[in-house]
Amino acid sequence: MILENIPSLYPAGLAVAFAAIIIAFFAMFREKEDIHKLIIVDLIEITGLVVIALLATDLAEALILPGLVVGIAEILA
Repeated sequence: MILENIPSLYPAGLAVAFAAIIIAFFAMFREKEDIHKLIIVDLIEITGLVVIALLATDLAEALILPGLVVGIAEILA
């Protein structure tokens, strides 16, 4: 039942991901404090990985795991 609805949710997922990217970049230009800019950059990175996961197949496998590892390492550092 859920698997039948996935193709219809694909364009909605792309629209939400691109909307989040636009909002995050707008917030990046408006923000003045550096620590908040770092948090927004992490948000942009995550939404970028979502777009890669939705659009690509083999490329997603090659980029998402290293991207997540680097992102988590940056957050923990």
